[in-house]
Amino acid sequence: MDLFKYKAINRDGKTVKGTVEAGDRETALSKLKELKYTPLEISPGTVLDSNIDFAFFDKVKLKDLAIFSKQFSILLDAGIAVLAALDILKRQTENKKLRKVTTEMQNDVQRGHSLNAAMRKNKDVFPEIMLNIVEAGETTGNLEDAFEKMSIHFDKELALSGKLKSSMTYAIVLSVIAFIVIIVLLVGVVPNFVDMFKSAGTELPATTKLLLSMSAFVTKYWYLLLGGIIVLVGGFNIFKKTEFGIMALDNIKISIPVIGDMNRKIIIARFARILSSLVGSGLPLFTSLEVVARIVGNKVYQTALEKVRKDVGHGFSLTQALVETNLFMKMVVQMVKVGEDTGRLESVLDKIADFYDEEIEEATNAVTALMEPALIMVLAVIVGFIVLSIVEPMFKMMQTIK
Repeated sequence: MDLFKYKAINRDGKTVKGTVEAGDRETALSKLKELKYTPLEISPGTVLDSNIDFAFFDKVKLKDLAIFSKQFSILLDAGIAVLAALDILKRQTENKKLRKVTTEMQNDVQRGHSLNAAMRKNKDVFPEIMLNIVEAGETTGNLEDAFEKMSIHFDKELALSGKLKSSMTYAIVLSVIAFIVIIVLLVGVVPNFVDMFKSAGTELPATTKLLLSMSAFVTKYWYLLLGGIIVLVGGFNIFKKTEFGIMALDNIKISIPVIGDMNRKIIIARFARILSSLVGSGLPLFTSLEVVARIVGNKVYQTALEKVRKDVGHGFSLTQALVETNLFMKMVVQMVKVGEDTGRLESVLDKIADFYDEEIEEATNAVTALMEPALIMVLAVIVGFIVLSIVEPMFKMMQTIK
């Protein structure tokens, strides 16, 4: 397969430049005509086939999907056909993997496949919510609205992940610094006092004995400590991938004080936003709940939403099914009831998501504010213990000398 460079006039009368894949020049011209382009120049480019696929190393992030969805929505809203929109996106996308996938999608659509079918070949790139909303958009003829919804969804998820990362960065940095300080004190400082304490002949306090034992262990058996840490981390990584481990950890995430409350709000905001997007795209509530359950991001809530879906399938209202789970706040249940009674479930779910977005921001700020003094206090206690364990026997030695 070769790459042909072209210069052409598009359907709006503007001169455009780009590239097109084809086996020969005639096929390249045919593809341009299908895009409603009037070719001015066309010349062979470089061969596309290569032994090394650099796109493999690129990862498609939320930001890339948000930009892709927004651009697709704008192009479709401007009246540009799907095939032409894919050609434009292929040339504008900076992410190499997404550009490669968009090129494959363009070829599939050109062969007669639907856009959704072309996207489903790359489930590792496009999340399930996007695939379902695009499918609903194609079915109802509101594809531009579907991509607009996805753009808003990805923007919200991106903002949320940014807040969480910023709140955790300080804690991680301070924890690393604390760990380094403790190791330096145990390995580099405390051993210097060992001979002094032994030669003094005085009875050492229990705290000093403990500190010296810890220092001796870290200095002599550091490889055992390092091996233990590696085993623990490896064991934890295996445990968190098991069904029991996932359920246990997700249960802890929503149960611990302060942070658990924030995690519940994050899950409910995501649940409301995704369900609103799916229902608003024309998907039945029963199908939408199936999708939400799989991508809500917490096994406890996933299990509960699977039961909600079954209850809705058996004739229960969404409100009744949510009450049975005991995982959703009263305010959420009451607002969902209002949405069901008035036939405005989509807009009510949007309001729930917006409300909890604000709550999450406040909760994040509160957690960050509590985390800073808490970590400083822990560091102060540890360093204070080490300093006190060294200073106390020194005072006893001075008293003995006097």
